[in-house]
Amino acid sequence: MKEYSGFDTKVNGLLIDDLRRTKGTNAIYVSHYFFALNDGKDLIFYYNPMHFWDKLPIEKVEDYVWSNLEKECAVFRNFNPDSEPKSTATDNKSSHPTFFPETPRIGNHYSCLGSRIVSHHQHYYFLGDYGGCLKLKTKDLTDYDLVSLLHWAVMTKTPNYIKSIYNLDCFKNKKNDNDYIVDGEDLRNHFEGEDLELAKNISEVILGYRSILKNENKSNTIIGAVIGDVIGSVFEWNNIKTTDFDLFNPKCDFTDDTVLTIAVADCILNKKNFAKTIWEYGRKYRGRGYGGSFRNWLQEDNLKPYASFGNGSAMRASAVGFAFNDIETVMEVAKQSAEVTHNHPEGIKGAQATATAIFLARQGKSKQEIKDYITRTFNYNLDFTLDEIRPTYKFDVTCQGSVPQAIVAFLESSDFENAIRLAISIGGDSDTIACVTGGIASAFYKQIPTEIMDFVVDKLPNEYIEIMNKFDEQYDRK
Repeated sequence: MKEYSGFDTKVNGLLIDDLRRTKGTNAIYVSHYFFALNDGKDLIFYYNPMHFWDKLPIEKVEDYVWSNLEKECAVFRNFNPDSEPKSTATDNKSSHPTFFPETPRIGNHYSCLGSRIVSHHQHYYFLGDYGGCLKLKTKDLTDYDLVSLLHWAVMTKTPNYIKSIYNLDCFKNKKNDNDYIVDGEDLRNHFEGEDLELAKNISEVILGYRSILKNENKSNTIIGAVIGDVIGSVFEWNNIKTTDFDLFNPKCDFTDDTVLTIAVADCILNKKNFAKTIWEYGRKYRGRGYGGSFRNWLQEDNLKPYASFGNGSAMRASAVGFAFNDIETVMEVAKQSAEVTHNHPEGIKGAQATATAIFLARQGKSKQEIKDYITRTFNYNLDFTLDEIRPTYKFDVTCQGSVPQAIVAFLESSDFENAIRLAISIGGDSDTIACVTGGIASAFYKQIPTEIMDFVVDKLPNEYIEIMNKFDEQYDRK
């Protein structure tokens, strides 16, 4: 999942730490979509202050790289991030119409306490929580601005489009002048003037790298369940009875399904206690659509289960199906993840059925084999079609009233996207049904369209992205 993460502190550390290490001897170059640090030994590139990109020994950096950096970037020499900035917050900034900031495809998005900075088109846009907007050319960034960039939260789509750069090829001067288009996006829209050359070079790198990886599967673990939750979130209280709907509704957001899916993944990764960790996540991420009994449980300190058979146990179980390699362990850990709250037999069964279906799909079992095993083991009736139940299916938050429907949505699907659309199309508890379906579908199809992953990941806290990355590194067995 690394390719769509905007948060990575382990490859080379934080940029601010390297600046502190080299204060008095460094040169930092800032463009609208990357940072470069000359520490005297290496030229170190970052997509943003928290996301390492590449490193090259100084002696191997060619002249065209230095020339490009000097021409494109704001340059700060001997920069100390802990010293008092000499500039003010408004130096060289001009007013600009305010707008709702979205993370640009090539650029960065910073935020802190309601104020935001968006970098795009060789400019930085400063949006205050009071509603105003100021615009500044990248070359005119001040030390005050740079301190803000280093300390504020960061999101980025840039790695999604550049993927991986070797030997800093994006800076090389190309003579061939034929293609600026990537995924229907004209990269010239992101650059101006002389920097059109950079747009062309980036498109060549992306397309060349894609040609190498075009047959390689994408991440296929818990992101599938999270996608189902996020896309289904706008339909939970506004049911739809068709597969023909906008997949990328701007109002989509993560709900309790995602929060607790991540909590269970965190438990498995770090051998944490299920009850305590689920309780902590629920209290940290309040107001995400938790059921009434679960909300009451969050207010208690004794963490005793409350005999629920709601589908909350199933919606959070996908990580179990990905993490373990034998069905006995999958069944046992699914039970453990459920019974801290949902210790009713149907609540436990819902979690076990979800995790088992994912396990079987990951093992390469056919849909018929999965259907037969789930029917035989859990006594779920899967002998119905979505077309049969769609007209009359109503909101049902029980495991026995939603998990079989989610499994059938997977069984009828033709690919990952179709599975999500089918799950949502029957109405009911749409985000949870799609969450369960999405986990199974990601395990079975092992391919999720990049644009769907990008859309959903942009909605998530950095903490969740880090956990998904680590979970993939350990359990993504393609």
